[in-house]
This record gives sequence, structure tokens and C-alpha cells, in this order.
Amino acid sequence: MIQNKQSYLTNDAEHDDRIPSEIREALALRSVLCVPVFDIHRDVIAFFALNNKKGGFGQDDVTLAQSTIASIAIQNALTHLRVCRNEDELRRLSTRLMTLQDYEHRRIAEQLHEHTAQDLAALILSLGHLRRSVPDLPPPSRTILDESIAITRRVFHETRTLSYKLHDSSLELAGLGVAIRSYAKTFSEQSGIHVRTEIPEDLGRLAPDEETTIYRIVQEALTNVHLHSGCKQATISIHREGERVFWEIADSGGGIPREVDQNATAGVGIASMRERVKGHGGSMDIESAPGDGFRIRFQFPTGSAATKHAAGGAGHD
Repeated sequence: MIQNKQSYLTNDAEHDDRIPSEIREALALRSVLCVPVFDIHRDVIAFFALNNKKGGFGQDDVTLAQSTIASIAIQNALTHLRVCRNEDELRRLSTRLMTLQDYEHRRIAEQLHEHTAQDLAALILSLGHLRRSVPDLPPPSRTILDESIAITRRVFHETRTLSYKLHDSSLELAGLGVAIRSYAKTFSEQSGIHVRTEIPEDLGRLAPDEETTIYRIVQEALTNVHLHSGCKQATISIHREGERVFWEIADSGGGIPREVDQNATAGVGIASMRERVKGHGGSMDIESAPGDGFRIRFQFPTGSAATKHAAGGAGHD
């Protein structure tokens, strides 16, 4: 029945050699009606079986059973379609939210750089001028003024750093390779973790949203390395193959035990990275084991391939 995908009926099960004897004896079979259940690709995934009807089965029973199975199959297909549509809509909303978040990060970064940082720089100059113009300040007042200058300088540098983390202008001006190398260098200086970058000079430019996605994922992954790995070395590698871009972030930390749910262990950062790459029709893969470090790989289609994927997704809806 699996091969011909047809219903099966017999009212003489006792003498039908197609029925295993142990099943026939266990169920005391006299008559049997089996109707196949298909998936959306019309592959047999189960059987709807009735047996031992008084007076035996007829064609009306076959028709009724098939119509019942068809109704169930239609309801399942509709449910599957609704779930797929809901998942697609949720993914679109998630991608839209992340895009808006990136836009807001850029706006805040520009505000910090062009206004807050400039005001702090002006304040440092004014305090310095005050310090030089009143050389005979009493020691307590001079101490307070020097401390004020030091605090203002620290806030100025922290503001510049925050602005840089929220939006790296080199990503737009020079491209992904330069921006990632620059970020890795700054990250190494601040964290004490040596980050090696393996990015070909001829990587080329990607679409702005694709470059932003990869950059944000690298930021999130390196943050996880800093917070969770306890290692002193990490590697970022990026390359393109045809119409796809591949990248990975690996560290030399202790890794995650195989029996532990890696997604749950890594927390919200992993979920955020997964949603970002899914929004481009890509995928994420985690490889980790005790003592072997943590490696996370990503890939998605670029350019015309990404457009084809988006069109395919729209057609699915």
C-alpha cells in the first residue's frame, strides 16, 4: 500500500497472506480497511485502519474513510500554512524591529558625537582656560578644578566610545572589512583578548543592510566571548563564495558541554544573532565542546541571490 498509495480492503483477512499471522491472530482479524494518510508532498506518513466490521466492508466504507482522511489532511495543510505565514510575518516584524533599532542607534550616535561630545570638549577647554587664567587659586579650589577637568575628560572619552559602538561610520565609508578590523583592534585593546581577523582584501562591498547585519553579529559574538569564554584569543573570518557570504567567530575558551542546550546557555545574544541572519534568508550553526572552544558560523545570500530569496518568500505567502 505504501508503494501504490491505494486503500486496502479485505473481508477475508483469515486467508490473506499479505497480513502477518501474528497481527491477524492478535487482533482476531476478519475484515480490514486501511486508508493511507498523505503529507503535503503526497508521501504516505500513516494509515487510517478499521477492522472487523459486522457484515464486512464495502465501497461506501472506502469512500467515507477517504473523505474523512481528506478532511483531516486539508485541515492539517491549512494549519501548516497558517503557521508558516505567522512565522514569516513574525520574522518580518523582527527584522523590521532590528532595522529600526539600528537606525535609532545611528541617530543616537550622531547626537552623541555631534552635540554631547562637542559640548564636553568645549567644557574641557573652558575649564583648562580657567585653570590657566587663575594661577593663584587656593589649593582646595585647584584640586576641585583639576578633578572636574579629569571627570569631564573621562566622560568625553566614554561618550566617544559609546557613539562608536552604537554606529561605526567607517562601515559606511570604507566597508565591512575595514570596519571589522578597526572594531577588532579596539575590542582587543579594551578587553585584553587578542582578536585575529581573516578577511580578504578583495571582499568587496555588500548592500548596506547586509554589512550592518554582519557587523552587529560580530559585535554581539565578541561581547559573548568577552563575557562568557574566559579566553584570551579569538578569530573572525569572512569570505564570499558566489552569491553567498560566510563568516564565523571562534574562541579558544572552555566551550559548552554537548549535553547542554547551547542556545539556552548563550542567552538572548544567540537569539538576536539567529533572527538577524534569518531575516536575510541565512542560517547559523554552533560548534562547541568542553575544551574545544566555541565556534559560531553564519551565511546568507547576497545581492541578486538575496532578492530571489525575498521574492520566493513573498510568493510563499
